[in-house]
Amino acid sequence: GRLNNDRREIIPWLNKTKNLKGQKVLEIGCGTGSSSVALAEQLVNLTGIDVDKGSLKVAQIRSKVYNLNIAFHNLNIRNLENQFNDKSFDQIIFWASLEHMTHEERIIAIRKGWKLLKKGGYLTVIDTPNRLWFFDEHTSMMNFFNWLPDQLAFEYSKYSNRINFRNLYSNYNNKDQKISFLRRGRGVSFHEFDIALEDKKNYAVASTLFEYRSFIYKNLQMSIQDKIFKNLLRKIEPDIKKGFDDKNLNLTIKKI
Repeated sequence: GRLNNDRREIIPWLNKTKNLKGQKVLEIGCGTGSSSVALAEQLVNLTGIDVDKGSLKVAQIRSKVYNLNIAFHNLNIRNLENQFNDKSFDQIIFWASLEHMTHEERIIAIRKGWKLLKKGGYLTVIDTPNRLWFFDEHTSMMNFFNWLPDQLAFEYSKYSNRINFRNLYSNYNNKDQKISFLRRGRGVSFHEFDIALEDKKNYAVASTLFEYRSFIYKNLQMSIQDKIFKNLLRKIEPDIKKGFDDKNLNLTIKKI
């Protein structure tokens, strides 16, 4: 189901921004390779990295099933510069991965990914929950959850309606539980990008999935609640870059 959705919506949007064929792409946090298949089918020169060896084994099997040639590496983002040369990729993609990193890892990943981009290349974020949005439909299924400090969110998780989530975390001082909670999925916002790229004036959003959907589906409808909240974000923060006011971050940033 996810692969079909990627083929139907994400890939056409990326191709509209810049044709994927022949691009040299690095997917950071490729997981079990579902999104990697969707990208490689576009004749992309694709490299996927992930810290989880088990996930990479599945990704490798999946690529063979689809008869695709993808270079997978078991690699931590801290060691990116040791594996790849500066400015060696046309596009860096974080596909549903930034939210599963700790704060420190996110900053490192964005900063180092940006360094590996060629001039005119794109840093792309896909399917990542926006921390600023009022409802967390990714992890807790609770209002305001992503607004809470980590410890408060950890302790408040017991009130979640998600049975497979609310009983997981009981001791914030337990390092393994804390890291597991942070990797479970905490929202991301423009703040990480301002920090990692040093100044909000240093980057501009080239395109968003919301724009693409609005172009394809002329009568694209949002719920009244979502529309009101999106407008409220823009009223509070008039300079917020497009895409950072959407429910999920689906955006491409061009390196000038």
